[in-house]
Amino acid sequence: MESPAGESDFIAGAALYALGRDDEAESALRSALRENPLHRLAGTCLADLLRNHGRYRAATEIIDALVASAAGDPAFALQAIYFLRGCQQDVAAERIWRSTQSGAGPDFFYVGGLIAMNLGDFASARERLDRCIGMDPNYQDAILARVHAGAPADSDGFDAHVHRVATHRAELSKANRVALDFALGKLDLDRGDIASAFEHYDRANQAQLELIAEQRRAALPLVDPPMRPVPSTHLDTSGDDVVLIVGMPRSGTTLLAARLGQHPQIADRSELPWLGMLGRKAIGAGTYLRHLRQDDAPRVRYIDKNPLNFRFLDTAAREFPRVRILHCRRDPRDVAVSCYTQFFPHPDMEWSCAWNTILDFQQRYRTLIEQRPRNIAWMDIDYRGLVEAPASTLRAAIGFLELDWNDGVLATPVEGVVNTASVWQARQPMHGRSLGRWRETASCTRTLLAAYGDQPEPRNWFQP
Repeated sequence: MESPAGESDFIAGAALYALGRDDEAESALRSALRENPLHRLAGTCLADLLRNHGRYRAATEIIDALVASAAGDPAFALQAIYFLRGCQQDVAAERIWRSTQSGAGPDFFYVGGLIAMNLGDFASARERLDRCIGMDPNYQDAILARVHAGAPADSDGFDAHVHRVATHRAELSKANRVALDFALGKLDLDRGDIASAFEHYDRANQAQLELIAEQRRAALPLVDPPMRPVPSTHLDTSGDDVVLIVGMPRSGTTLLAARLGQHPQIADRSELPWLGMLGRKAIGAGTYLRHLRQDDAPRVRYIDKNPLNFRFLDTAAREFPRVRILHCRRDPRDVAVSCYTQFFPHPDMEWSCAWNTILDFQQRYRTLIEQRPRNIAWMDIDYRGLVEAPASTLRAAIGFLELDWNDGVLATPVEGVVNTASVWQARQPMHGRSLGRWRETASCTRTLLAAYGDQPEPRNWFQP
Protein backbone atom coordinates (compact mmCIF):
# COMPACT_ATOMS: atom_id res chain seq x y z
CA MET A 1 0.00 0.00 0.00
CA GLU A 2 1.44 3.34 -1.07
CA SER A 3 2.18 5.89 1.65
CA PRO A 4 0.55 9.32 1.48
CA ALA A 5 2.58 12.06 -0.19
CA GLY A 6 5.02 13.64 2.23
CA GLU A 7 4.88 10.71 4.66
CA SER A 8 8.61 9.91 4.68
CA ASP A 9 9.53 13.54 5.37
CA PHE A 10 6.90 13.69 8.11
CA ILE A 11 8.28 10.56 9.82
CA ALA A 12 11.82 11.94 9.61
CA GLY A 13 10.71 15.35 10.90
CA ALA A 14 8.76 13.91 13.82
CA ALA A 15 11.75 11.75 14.81
CA LEU A 16 14.16 14.69 14.62
CA TYR A 17 11.78 16.79 16.71
CA ALA A 18 11.63 14.08 19.37
CA LEU A 19 15.44 14.09 19.44
CA GLY A 20 15.58 17.85 19.97
CA ARG A 21 17.09 18.54 16.53
CA ASP A 22 14.53 21.23 15.84
CA ASP A 23 16.17 23.01 12.88
CA GLU A 24 16.41 19.77 10.93
CA ALA A 25 12.92 18.77 12.04
CA GLU A 26 11.44 22.02 10.78
CA SER A 27 13.12 21.57 7.41
CA ALA A 28 11.78 18.02 7.03
CA LEU A 29 8.26 18.93 8.11
CA ARG A 30 8.12 21.89 5.76
CA SER A 31 9.27 19.58 2.99
CA ALA A 32 6.40 17.21 3.84
CA LEU A 33 3.92 20.06 3.61
CA ARG A 34 5.31 21.29 0.30
CA GLU A 35 4.75 17.80 -1.09
CA ASN A 36 1.36 17.42 0.60
CA PRO A 37 -0.23 20.61 1.99
CA LEU A 38 -3.08 18.49 3.40
CA HIS A 39 -0.79 16.37 5.62
CA ARG A 40 -2.47 17.21 8.93
CA LEU A 41 0.00 15.37 11.16
CA ALA A 42 2.99 17.10 9.56
CA GLY A 43 1.25 20.46 9.93
CA THR A 44 0.28 20.01 13.57
CA CYS A 45 3.76 18.71 14.43
CA LEU A 46 5.37 21.73 12.75
CA ALA A 47 2.96 24.13 14.47
CA ASP A 48 3.83 22.57 17.83
CA LEU A 49 7.54 22.97 17.13
CA LEU A 50 7.09 26.61 16.16
CA ARG A 51 4.99 27.30 19.26
CA ASN A 52 7.68 25.80 21.49
CA HIS A 53 10.12 28.33 20.03
CA GLY A 54 7.83 31.29 20.65
CA ARG A 55 7.10 31.63 16.92
CA TYR A 56 3.39 31.97 17.48
CA ARG A 57 2.59 33.87 14.29
CA ALA A 58 4.36 31.27 12.17
CA ALA A 59 2.47 28.50 13.98
CA THR A 60 -0.78 30.37 13.33
CA GLU A 61 -0.09 30.44 9.58
CA ILE A 62 0.32 26.65 9.57
CA ILE A 63 -2.90 26.11 11.55
CA ASP A 64 -4.84 28.53 9.33
CA ALA A 65 -3.82 26.55 6.25
CA LEU A 66 -4.79 23.24 7.84
CA VAL A 67 -8.21 24.53 8.88
CA ALA A 68 -8.83 25.94 5.42
CA SER A 69 -8.10 22.49 3.97
CA ALA A 70 -10.45 20.84 6.48
CA ALA A 71 -13.50 23.02 5.88
CA GLY A 72 -16.62 21.50 7.40
CA ASP A 73 -14.75 19.68 10.17
CA PRO A 74 -15.87 21.43 13.40
CA ALA A 75 -13.96 18.94 15.58
CA PHE A 76 -10.63 19.86 13.98
CA ALA A 77 -11.56 23.55 14.01
CA LEU A 78 -12.14 23.29 17.77
CA GLN A 79 -8.73 21.65 18.25
CA ALA A 80 -7.18 24.45 16.20
CA ILE A 81 -8.92 27.10 18.28
CA TYR A 82 -7.63 25.62 21.53
CA PHE A 83 -4.12 25.49 20.05
CA LEU A 84 -4.27 29.11 18.95
CA ARG A 85 -5.56 30.27 22.32
CA GLY A 86 -2.53 28.55 23.87
CA CYS A 87 -0.42 30.73 21.57
CA GLN A 88 -2.24 33.90 22.67
CA GLN A 89 -3.66 34.22 19.16
CA ASP A 90 -7.27 34.99 20.01
CA VAL A 91 -7.78 37.10 16.89
CA ALA A 92 -6.89 34.13 14.68
CA ALA A 93 -9.00 31.84 16.87
CA GLU A 94 -11.95 34.20 16.45
CA ARG A 95 -11.51 34.14 12.68
CA ILE A 96 -11.66 30.33 12.64
CA TRP A 97 -14.59 30.33 15.07
CA ARG A 98 -16.64 32.60 12.84
CA SER A 99 -16.00 30.43 9.79
CA THR A 100 -16.88 27.11 11.43
CA GLN A 101 -20.19 27.30 13.26
CA SER A 102 -22.11 24.72 11.23
CA GLY A 103 -22.67 21.52 13.20
CA ALA A 104 -20.91 22.90 16.30
CA GLY A 105 -21.82 21.77 19.81
CA PRO A 106 -21.79 23.44 23.23
CA ASP A 107 -17.99 23.26 23.62
CA PHE A 108 -17.63 25.29 20.44
CA PHE A 109 -19.95 28.04 21.64
CA TYR A 110 -18.34 28.02 25.09
CA VAL A 111 -14.84 28.63 23.74
CA GLY A 112 -16.30 31.19 21.33
CA GLY A 113 -17.68 33.04 24.32
CA LEU A 114 -14.27 33.04 26.00
CA ILE A 115 -12.60 34.36 22.87
CA ALA A 116 -15.14 37.17 22.54
CA MET A 117 -14.58 38.13 26.21
CA ASN A 118 -10.81 38.25 25.70
CA LEU A 119 -11.32 40.51 22.69
CA GLY A 120 -13.65 42.80 24.62
CA ASP A 121 -16.81 41.91 22.66
CA PHE A 122 -19.01 41.19 25.66
CA ALA A 123 -22.29 41.28 23.75
CA SER A 124 -21.09 38.46 21.48
CA ALA A 125 -19.69 36.65 24.51
CA ARG A 126 -23.08 36.68 26.21
CA GLU A 127 -24.81 35.52 23.03
CA ARG A 128 -22.40 32.61 22.51
CA LEU A 129 -22.44 31.51 26.11
CA ASP A 130 -26.23 31.60 26.05
CA ARG A 131 -26.14 29.36 22.96
CA CYS A 132 -23.90 26.95 24.85
CA ILE A 133 -26.18 26.93 27.90
CA GLY A 134 -29.19 26.49 25.63
CA MET A 135 -27.61 23.29 24.29
CA ASP A 136 -26.46 22.10 27.71
CA PRO A 137 -28.33 23.81 30.59
CA ASN A 138 -25.88 22.35 33.15
CA TYR A 139 -22.68 23.56 31.43
CA GLN A 140 -21.24 25.10 34.58
CA ASP A 141 -18.09 26.61 33.05
CA ALA A 142 -20.30 28.50 30.61
CA ILE A 143 -22.58 29.65 33.43
CA LEU A 144 -19.57 30.87 35.41
CA ALA A 145 -18.12 32.68 32.40
CA ARG A 146 -21.52 34.24 31.66
CA VAL A 147 -21.74 36.00 35.02
CA HIS A 148 -18.38 37.66 34.27
CA ALA A 149 -19.41 38.80 30.79
CA GLY A 150 -21.27 41.85 32.04
CA ALA A 151 -24.24 42.21 34.35
CA PRO A 152 -27.16 40.16 32.98
CA ALA A 153 -30.47 41.94 32.60
CA ASP A 154 -33.30 40.37 34.58
CA SER A 155 -35.27 40.11 31.36
CA ASP A 156 -32.76 37.85 29.62
CA GLY A 157 -33.67 34.86 31.81
CA PHE A 158 -30.09 33.98 32.72
CA ASP A 159 -30.43 34.76 36.43
CA ALA A 160 -33.57 32.62 36.64
CA HIS A 161 -31.88 29.80 34.76
CA VAL A 162 -28.95 29.70 37.19
CA HIS A 163 -31.33 29.43 40.12
CA ARG A 164 -33.24 26.64 38.36
CA VAL A 165 -29.99 24.71 37.95
CA ALA A 166 -29.33 25.22 41.66
CA THR A 167 -32.54 23.37 42.54
CA HIS A 168 -30.96 20.09 41.43
CA ARG A 169 -27.40 20.80 42.60
CA ALA A 170 -27.25 17.38 44.29
CA GLU A 171 -27.21 15.79 40.85
CA LEU A 172 -24.14 17.80 39.76
CA SER A 173 -20.52 16.76 40.12
CA LYS A 174 -18.47 18.47 42.83
CA ALA A 175 -16.58 20.51 40.21
CA ASN A 176 -19.86 21.70 38.72
CA ARG A 177 -21.21 22.59 42.16
CA VAL A 178 -18.09 24.72 42.75
CA ALA A 179 -18.67 26.63 39.51
CA LEU A 180 -22.38 27.00 40.28
CA ASP A 181 -21.74 28.45 43.74
CA PHE A 182 -19.19 30.94 42.43
CA ALA A 183 -21.73 32.01 39.81
CA LEU A 184 -24.52 32.36 42.39
CA GLY A 185 -22.17 34.27 44.67
CA LYS A 186 -21.35 36.74 41.89
CA LEU A 187 -25.03 37.28 41.08
CA ASP A 188 -25.86 37.92 44.76
CA LEU A 189 -22.84 40.19 45.22
CA ASP A 190 -23.85 42.27 42.22
CA ARG A 191 -27.34 42.59 43.76
CA GLY A 192 -25.89 43.67 47.11
CA ASP A 193 -27.05 40.56 48.98
CA ILE A 194 -23.74 40.11 50.80
CA ALA A 195 -24.85 37.44 53.28
CA SER A 196 -26.27 35.17 50.59
CA ALA A 197 -23.26 35.76 48.34
CA PHE A 198 -20.83 34.63 51.02
CA GLU A 199 -22.86 31.54 51.80
CA HIS A 200 -22.18 30.52 48.21
CA TYR A 201 -18.55 31.63 48.27
CA ASP A 202 -17.84 29.78 51.52
CA ARG A 203 -19.37 26.59 50.16
CA ALA A 204 -17.59 26.96 46.81
CA ASN A 205 -14.17 27.55 48.35
CA GLN A 206 -14.48 24.64 50.77
CA ALA A 207 -15.45 22.30 47.94
CA GLN A 208 -12.63 23.67 45.77
CA LEU A 209 -10.11 22.85 48.50
CA GLU A 210 -11.44 19.30 48.60
CA LEU A 211 -11.19 19.02 44.82
CA ILE A 212 -7.59 20.23 44.79
CA ALA A 213 -6.68 17.71 47.50
CA GLU A 214 -8.31 14.91 45.49
CA GLN A 215 -6.51 15.96 42.33
CA ARG A 216 -3.19 16.12 44.16
CA ARG A 217 -3.62 12.59 45.51
CA ALA A 218 -4.47 11.29 42.04
CA ALA A 219 -1.82 13.22 40.16
CA LEU A 220 1.50 11.86 38.96
CA PRO A 221 4.60 13.64 40.30
CA LEU A 222 5.24 16.89 38.46
CA VAL A 223 8.19 16.56 36.11
CA ASP A 224 9.36 19.51 34.05
CA PRO A 225 10.02 18.80 30.38
CA PRO A 226 13.71 18.38 29.53
CA MET A 227 15.57 21.52 28.53
CA ARG A 228 15.61 21.87 24.77
CA PRO A 229 18.79 23.02 23.04
CA VAL A 230 19.10 26.79 22.68
CA PRO A 231 19.31 27.78 19.00
CA SER A 232 22.68 28.94 17.80
CA THR A 233 21.37 32.41 16.93
CA HIS A 234 22.57 35.04 19.40
CA LEU A 235 20.05 36.37 21.89
CA ASP A 236 20.52 39.51 23.98
CA THR A 237 19.88 38.19 27.50
CA SER A 238 20.63 41.39 29.41
CA GLY A 239 16.90 41.82 29.96
CA ASP A 240 16.79 45.45 28.86
CA ASP A 241 13.49 44.76 27.09
CA VAL A 242 12.01 42.59 29.88
CA VAL A 243 9.33 44.11 32.12
CA LEU A 244 7.77 42.11 34.94
CA ILE A 245 4.54 43.28 36.57
CA VAL A 246 4.23 41.54 39.92
CA GLY A 247 2.15 41.73 43.08
CA MET A 248 -0.69 39.93 44.77
CA PRO A 249 -3.35 38.70 42.34
CA ARG A 250 -6.20 41.23 42.06
CA SER A 251 -3.88 44.12 42.89
CA GLY A 252 -4.18 45.90 39.54
CA THR A 253 -1.61 43.97 37.50
CA THR A 254 -3.97 43.35 34.57
CA LEU A 255 -5.21 46.94 34.60
CA LEU A 256 -1.65 48.28 34.53
CA ALA A 257 -0.45 45.85 31.86
CA ALA A 258 -3.46 46.47 29.62
CA ARG A 259 -2.92 50.23 29.78
CA LEU A 260 0.83 50.07 29.18
CA GLY A 261 0.21 47.62 26.35
CA GLN A 262 -1.55 50.41 24.42
CA HIS A 263 1.84 52.10 24.01
CA PRO A 264 3.20 51.43 20.49
CA GLN A 265 6.61 50.40 21.84
CA ILE A 266 5.28 47.96 24.46
CA ALA A 267 3.89 44.44 23.99
CA ASP A 268 1.76 43.02 26.78
CA ARG A 269 2.27 39.22 26.76
CA SER A 270 -0.18 38.64 29.62
CA GLU A 271 0.64 35.94 32.21
CA LEU A 272 3.50 33.73 31.02
CA PRO A 273 4.32 30.50 32.91
CA TRP A 274 8.00 30.40 32.00
CA LEU A 275 9.90 32.33 34.70
CA GLY A 276 9.26 29.66 37.33
CA MET A 277 10.51 26.98 34.96
CA LEU A 278 13.60 29.09 34.33
CA GLY A 279 14.14 29.27 38.09
CA ARG A 280 13.98 25.46 38.29
CA LYS A 281 16.38 25.26 35.32
CA ALA A 282 13.81 23.33 33.32
CA ILE A 283 14.36 25.83 30.50
CA GLY A 284 17.11 28.27 29.60
CA ALA A 285 16.99 32.05 29.43
CA GLY A 286 16.81 31.85 25.65
CA THR A 287 13.56 29.89 25.79
CA TYR A 288 12.01 32.42 28.15
CA LEU A 289 13.01 35.30 25.90
CA ARG A 290 11.72 33.65 22.73
CA HIS A 291 8.28 33.21 24.32
CA LEU A 292 8.35 36.79 25.59
CA ARG A 293 9.52 38.42 22.35
CA GLN A 294 7.70 36.09 19.95
CA ASP A 295 7.73 36.65 16.19
CA ASP A 296 5.36 39.59 15.69
CA ALA A 297 6.39 43.21 15.16
CA PRO A 298 9.42 44.01 17.38
CA ARG A 299 8.85 46.26 20.39
CA VAL A 300 11.19 48.05 22.79
CA ARG A 301 9.64 46.56 25.97
CA TYR A 302 7.82 43.26 26.59
CA ILE A 303 5.57 42.77 29.61
CA ASP A 304 5.22 39.49 31.49
CA LYS A 305 2.46 40.28 33.95
CA ASN A 306 2.22 37.01 35.84
CA PRO A 307 1.65 38.51 39.31
CA LEU A 308 3.08 35.46 41.09
CA ASN A 309 6.47 36.05 39.50
CA PHE A 310 7.34 37.84 42.75
CA ARG A 311 8.34 34.33 43.84
CA PHE A 312 11.15 34.29 41.27
CA LEU A 313 12.76 37.70 41.64
CA ASP A 314 16.17 36.13 42.34
CA THR A 315 15.91 34.28 39.04
CA ALA A 316 14.94 37.44 37.19
CA ALA A 317 17.85 39.38 38.67
CA ARG A 318 20.34 36.60 37.91
CA GLU A 319 19.26 35.88 34.35
CA PHE A 320 18.26 39.39 33.22
CA PRO A 321 20.33 41.98 35.10
CA ARG A 322 18.63 44.90 33.33
CA VAL A 323 15.06 43.72 33.93
CA ARG A 324 12.55 46.34 35.07
CA ILE A 325 9.92 45.43 37.66
CA LEU A 326 6.64 47.20 38.32
CA HIS A 327 5.19 46.13 41.66
CA CYS A 328 1.44 46.64 42.12
CA ARG A 329 0.23 47.37 45.66
CA ARG A 330 -3.33 47.45 46.91
CA ASP A 331 -5.05 47.48 50.29
CA PRO A 332 -4.54 43.87 51.48
CA ARG A 333 -8.15 43.65 52.65
CA ASP A 334 -9.48 44.50 49.19
CA VAL A 335 -7.05 41.99 47.69
CA ALA A 336 -8.14 39.27 50.10
CA VAL A 337 -11.86 39.75 49.44
CA SER A 338 -11.32 39.92 45.68
CA CYS A 339 -9.28 36.69 45.67
CA TYR A 340 -11.77 34.82 47.87
CA THR A 341 -14.70 35.73 45.62
CA GLN A 342 -12.95 34.82 42.37
CA PHE A 343 -12.79 31.28 40.98
CA PHE A 344 -9.17 30.31 40.34
CA PRO A 345 -8.87 26.72 39.05
CA HIS A 346 -5.05 26.62 39.01
CA PRO A 347 -3.36 24.80 41.95
CA ASP A 348 -1.04 27.80 42.39
CA MET A 349 -4.09 29.65 43.73
CA GLU A 350 -5.12 27.05 46.31
CA TRP A 351 -4.31 29.53 49.07
CA SER A 352 -7.17 31.80 47.92
CA CYS A 353 -9.83 29.33 49.15
CA ALA A 354 -9.65 30.13 52.87
CA TRP A 355 -9.10 33.30 54.91
CA ASN A 356 -6.27 31.90 57.03
CA THR A 357 -4.30 30.74 53.98
CA ILE A 358 -4.89 34.07 52.23
CA LEU A 359 -3.43 35.87 55.23
CA ASP A 360 -0.48 33.47 55.38
CA PHE A 361 0.18 33.91 51.67
CA GLN A 362 0.06 37.69 51.99
CA GLN A 363 2.65 37.54 54.76
CA ARG A 364 4.93 35.32 52.67
CA TYR A 365 4.49 37.70 49.76
CA ARG A 366 5.49 40.67 51.90
CA THR A 367 8.56 38.80 53.10
CA LEU A 368 9.70 38.02 49.56
CA ILE A 369 9.18 41.62 48.47
CA GLU A 370 11.17 42.92 51.46
CA GLN A 371 13.99 40.45 50.71
CA ARG A 372 14.09 41.09 46.97
CA PRO A 373 17.41 41.64 45.19
CA ARG A 374 18.42 45.28 45.44
CA ASN A 375 20.28 45.39 42.13
CA ILE A 376 17.19 45.45 39.90
CA ALA A 377 15.20 48.42 38.64
CA TRP A 378 12.03 48.61 40.75
CA MET A 379 8.96 50.82 40.90
CA ASP A 380 5.94 50.54 43.19
CA ILE A 381 2.52 51.27 41.64
CA ASP A 382 -0.27 51.95 44.12
CA TYR A 383 -3.71 50.80 42.98
CA ARG A 384 -5.31 53.92 44.45
CA GLY A 385 -3.04 56.14 42.38
CA LEU A 386 -3.66 54.07 39.26
CA VAL A 387 -7.45 54.45 39.40
CA GLU A 388 -7.70 57.95 40.91
CA ALA A 389 -4.83 59.62 39.05
CA PRO A 390 -4.20 57.39 36.03
CA ALA A 391 -2.48 60.00 33.88
CA SER A 392 0.23 60.86 36.39
CA THR A 393 0.67 57.23 37.52
CA LEU A 394 0.98 55.89 33.99
CA ARG A 395 3.24 58.75 32.98
CA ALA A 396 5.57 57.83 35.85
CA ALA A 397 5.51 54.16 34.78
CA ILE A 398 6.30 55.06 31.16
CA GLY A 399 9.17 57.19 32.39
CA PHE A 400 10.46 54.32 34.50
CA LEU A 401 10.47 52.19 31.33
CA GLU A 402 12.51 54.95 29.63
CA LEU A 403 10.00 55.54 26.87
CA ASP A 404 8.32 58.68 25.57
CA TRP A 405 4.77 59.37 26.68
CA ASN A 406 1.93 58.28 24.40
CA ASP A 407 -1.70 59.35 24.98
CA GLY A 408 -2.89 55.94 23.80
CA VAL A 409 -2.33 54.43 27.24
CA LEU A 410 -5.30 56.44 28.52
CA ALA A 411 -7.64 55.41 25.71
CA THR A 412 -10.89 53.58 26.55
CA PRO A 413 -11.87 50.95 25.65
CA VAL A 414 -8.59 49.07 25.83
CA GLU A 415 -7.67 47.45 22.52
CA GLY A 416 -6.15 44.01 22.05
CA VAL A 417 -6.47 40.78 23.98
CA VAL A 418 -7.04 40.56 27.74
CA ASN A 419 -7.14 36.98 28.99
CA THR A 420 -6.99 37.08 32.78
CA ALA A 421 -9.60 36.93 35.53
CA SER A 422 -9.86 40.74 35.29
CA VAL A 423 -11.00 40.63 31.66
CA TRP A 424 -14.14 42.70 32.37
CA GLN A 425 -12.58 45.23 34.74
CA ALA A 426 -9.61 45.99 32.48
CA ARG A 427 -11.95 47.10 29.67
CA GLN A 428 -13.84 49.65 31.76
CA PRO A 429 -13.01 53.33 32.16
CA MET A 430 -10.75 53.98 35.13
CA HIS A 431 -12.72 54.33 38.38
CA GLY A 432 -12.23 54.07 42.11
CA ARG A 433 -15.38 52.11 42.97
CA SER A 434 -13.35 49.09 44.08
CA LEU A 435 -11.39 51.11 46.65
CA GLY A 436 -12.34 50.00 50.15
CA ARG A 437 -14.84 47.42 48.93
CA TRP A 438 -13.84 45.22 51.85
CA ARG A 439 -16.10 47.45 53.97
CA GLU A 440 -19.18 46.22 52.07
CA THR A 441 -18.37 42.62 53.04
CA ALA A 442 -17.12 43.28 56.57
CA SER A 443 -19.96 41.34 58.20
CA CYS A 444 -18.84 38.16 56.42
CA THR A 445 -15.04 38.56 56.67
CA ARG A 446 -14.36 38.63 60.41
CA THR A 447 -11.14 36.60 60.14
CA LEU A 448 -9.79 39.19 57.73
CA LEU A 449 -10.72 42.11 59.97
CA ALA A 450 -9.27 40.40 63.02
CA ALA A 451 -5.91 40.39 61.23
CA TYR A 452 -5.96 43.85 59.66
CA GLY A 453 -8.54 45.83 61.59
CA ASP A 454 -10.83 48.44 60.10
CA GLN A 455 -8.41 51.37 60.11
CA PRO A 456 -7.86 53.43 56.96
CA GLU A 457 -5.69 51.93 54.25
CA PRO A 458 -2.35 51.00 55.86
CA ARG A 459 0.46 53.42 55.11
CA ASN A 460 3.06 50.67 55.39
CA TRP A 461 1.99 48.02 52.91
CA PHE A 462 4.17 45.41 54.53
CA GLN A 463 2.83 45.53 58.06
CA PRO A 464 -0.51 43.74 58.62
